Amino acid sequence: MSWVTRFVAWRLSAPDRTLLIAGSAIALGLTGHFLVLAPVKEEMHRLDAAITQKQEDQRTLVAIRHEYVRVRERLRLAEGRLVREKDRASILALGEELTRRLQLRERIAFLRPQAGAVGEGFRESSAELKLEGLRLNEVLSLMTAIDDSPYLLRVRRFHLKTRFSDPSLFDLTLLLTTYESVPHAAQASGGAERGG
Repeated sequence: MSWVTRFVAWRLSAPDRTLLIAGSAIALGLTGHFLVLAPVKEEMHRLDAAITQKQEDQRTLVAIRHEYVRVRERLRLAEGRLVREKDRASILALGEELTRRLQLRERIAFLRPQAGAVGEGFRESSAELKLEGLRLNEVLSLMTAIDDSPYLLRVRRFHLKTRFSDPSLFDLTLLLTTYESVPHAAQASGGAERGG
């Protein structure tokens, strides 16, 4: 036995010894709690919060992935409807073909080209089309034909006006837009011409 143990055993009575052991155990327990358990609990709470955040991030990434797949599919379908170089037809010819197919060609007041734009991999062509004396079902048939066109046709501006002389007839003005695929070499030279 060491001299401290002998000193404590010799000097302290049994109840004092019990009180000393109990106090030491409590002090050791509190020290262990504040130095070991509290930091571990705090770290566990932090890690639980990080797990929750990572799960939310994972759900967000899955949602973004699904959105990306959906948008990529829409882009693939749109690219399939672009006017190809070999199938090249002007927006004027496309507008005339639509009205001819629906037997509305004689109702064309005008069909005039508008300024287009060149983007990444495509060229935009626009034409303003005005039809006069249409019935509502003819307007709806034309809009359906534009939407169902094998080419990527879009209506950028739509103006429907009732005729003063006959309220059952309408005058329709549309700004039709189509997109053509542009080879990268032609796009680069078009960009050089615009820049210089």
